[in-house]
Amino acid sequence: MKKLLFFILVALIVGASTSCDSGKKTTSKAEESSSTTTSKDSNSVTKAIDDSLLNELGELIGLQLRQMLIDSTSLDDIDMKVFMKGVEMGLDTIPNNRDKDYIMGLTFALQISSGITQFDNQGMSIDRKQLLKEIEKNVYRKGAVDVSELQAKQKKLTETMERASKVYGEKNEKEGKKYIEEQTKKDKDFIVTKSGIAYKVLEPGEGKNFSSSATVDIIYVGKHINGKEFDSSKGRSVPFKIDKTVPGFREMVTLMKPGEKVLVIIPGHLAYGSQGNPQGGIGFNETLIFELTTVGVHKK
Repeated sequence: MKKLLFFILVALIVGASTSCDSGKKTTSKAEESSSTTTSKDSNSVTKAIDDSLLNELGELIGLQLRQMLIDSTSLDDIDMKVFMKGVEMGLDTIPNNRDKDYIMGLTFALQISSGITQFDNQGMSIDRKQLLKEIEKNVYRKGAVDVSELQAKQKKLTETMERASKVYGEKNEKEGKKYIEEQTKKDKDFIVTKSGIAYKVLEPGEGKNFSSSATVDIIYVGKHINGKEFDSSKGRSVPFKIDKTVPGFREMVTLMKPGEKVLVIIPGHLAYGSQGNPQGGIGFNETLIFELTTVGVHKK
């Protein structure tokens, strides 16, 4: 859909440019004199054309953006006001003189920012201003960049990431273990399984327990141990093929019956493990909390 939007815009621009070029012709002095006397009329005509172009372009791009969002994610997961603030910022910051260098820099910045968010999601802290200084220092450097130097830098970064995974993983593991101990001590309704997940039944279910090979419709809310929500089905049931889920989630669902609602705390090693899930905003070895309601076996 993004490519479709791009090609539509290119087609519009090329088409407009072609039709303008095809309409060019040499004008005589008499014609120039005539056009001067009718400049006000001409201005009103061009203003009307500009307005029409603006409206039609806005309608088309707006519809294309909406469809792109529908195709890529649920609209319920998008804060449209925040999304439009981003669109507004992009339109305001791109210079009218079509400064290609500026636009290229802005494009790279958006890509870099998206990558840095992955670090933020895993609990690491990247100072944007300091990062910019490091980028500038190397961008302004004289001469070509040797491939072997890039490879060495990549290797060093990979090694640092491995250390970060270990350090933050140990930190998250300790915090998660402490959290489970505190919750189970404070609330005696919690049951701790042999594997280490802790859960309590909020509403009982009826019938047989689910098989690990079943696809189950589940309403869920996922939270960090600080209470911040990282994912939710927004009150709707979502089908899960249980044997494809993380170990702690799978174990919990197989302990449940249709219609049952539980609160479960899953240790990091039974959730996304030492790698975490940066795209989902989950850190290394992070302990997670889920509120699960099993609706029943999914019917196709």
